[in-house]
Amino acid sequence: MKTVVALTNPANIDAAADSGADYIELRIDLFHAEPETVCQRDDIPFIVTLRSSAEGGKFSGSPAEWWKIVEPWCPYAAYIDIEQQFSAYAREVKTRGPGVIASLPLPDTPDTDTLYACEKR
Repeated sequence: MKTVVALTNPANIDAAADSGADYIELRIDLFHAEPETVCQRDDIPFIVTLRSSAEGGKFSGSPAEWWKIVEPWCPYAAYIDIEQQFSAYAREVKTRGPGVIASLPLPDTPDTDTLYACEKR
């Protein structure tokens, strides 16, 4: 089991890291900062999330706008959380180094075939 601390304020990174978190999720839809000023610790991996308003976040742009915001974070991220609507950028993210966390909220647990179909998308 891994512990992830989701942050809406990058000023809390040190406290989150020192608390024993295994990962820190940076909700970049909830703050504005440059990645090089935020990701100064190399002792804890970062998950970068730009959550859309459709999934409870503050981002309401197009996939191209999503990529323009996310791309500079790739060198600093262990993972980028990608919603299905932005999945066209998953291969590009992976070529930049981070792993991909696929986000797809569903109302209930689908059957195995449906899960495999979602994974391929």
